[in-house]
Amino acid sequence: MQDKAQILQLAKHIFPTEVRNYAKIRGWESVPVKGRLWVFRHSEQRLRQLVIPKDQEDDAYAEAIIEVIQRIAEDEKRNPLSVASDLLMPNSDILRFRVAGEDTMTGTLLLEDAHSLLEGAKRAILSAACSVVNKTTHHLRMSRSEAEEMLNACKLGQTEYGSFVAKIACPLDAVETDTTLFETDIPFVRKATTLLASACSMMVESIENDTVGLLMEKNSQNPIITSNLCDALIRMHGSRDKGMLGLDITWASNPNIPLPEISNRVVFRTEYFRTIEKIGKALRPNKEAEESQEFLGTVETLNGDVGEDGRRDAPAAGGEAVPDFRGEVEEGEGRHEAGEAEEDEGDRPEAEPTPFPPFAGPCRRVFPGVPLRHGYPFGGGATYVSAALAGRPEG
Repeated sequence: MQDKAQILQLAKHIFPTEVRNYAKIRGWESVPVKGRLWVFRHSEQRLRQLVIPKDQEDDAYAEAIIEVIQRIAEDEKRNPLSVASDLLMPNSDILRFRVAGEDTMTGTLLLEDAHSLLEGAKRAILSAACSVVNKTTHHLRMSRSEAEEMLNACKLGQTEYGSFVAKIACPLDAVETDTTLFETDIPFVRKATTLLASACSMMVESIENDTVGLLMEKNSQNPIITSNLCDALIRMHGSRDKGMLGLDITWASNPNIPLPEISNRVVFRTEYFRTIEKIGKALRPNKEAEESQEFLGTVETLNGDVGEDGRRDAPAAGGEAVPDFRGEVEEGEGRHEAGEAEEDEGDRPEAEPTPFPPFAGPCRRVFPGVPLRHGYPFGGGATYVSAALAGRPEG
């Protein structure tokens, strides 16, 4: 009874066109009728119909929408309250991370486990978003601008009763992308949520069919599953020895964007996580491989004072801190260690700063505009960044 009262309040705010779009994109067939109504019938059960009033101000509108919600919920085997809340966010893919077990029967979760669930959900979203742009088995830093834009636009919904559910709404228009770059009209967010669903489904299917070896071979050729996603799933499962983790996705009801042809429900049983942990370890590169990577950058500002030893010392300035490193300066065709660069103003090459995100960390004395190369493992291959560095490494 309480649920019906809640649904009634929600139904008053649901637009009739959004109910129509939800039914249409999920295969309900339109039936021509006269009057201020839309009628849809089930594609298989021909006598099952949805009657949607066009006038939201009608006194009987909310009751009619409740009837539609009930029939949709029966067809999709979902909670009517969940269907109603999804209809209020038609332009968002809704992710539901669900944990179930003896300790969640009352709809509660230990505070530490709840924190792990939300942190794991955040990392799973970031991992999928980063993989849309950069297909790799391990993301050293999940800080791509597109991924952060998507995460910043996500909204946490009210916890739903039934196990313990963390609901996250991902607006399809959260990230503006260059369509010429991606060569598709599918929004970035939909690509990320689709990739997340695909990766989860592939893992569960391979575990259940005992084909993990084949999965790893395919994933090495076209990386979909990452070590970051495996770590996120393990974090969400938490410390529960018994229970499961589920992912349910309600795709946004945008008639111009087709629904993904993949399962929108995945269940990870407790015993699966031993295998997921092994998959994650296998996907993570060894430390030696990480340390062999390097990236290039230019120095924009030089801070600090020259000491008695003739070297310039100062704290680093810029973005996120990175470990100590020793830099080299490339000047023309020659290359010199940063601490040995000439200090004469006339010897400084003229170079425009490269417009990329900044990094920071102590390094040898370097000059503004001089290309810098170092061995910090920032990501796969060479990446150009804009730097603001000064100082020298310890030791």
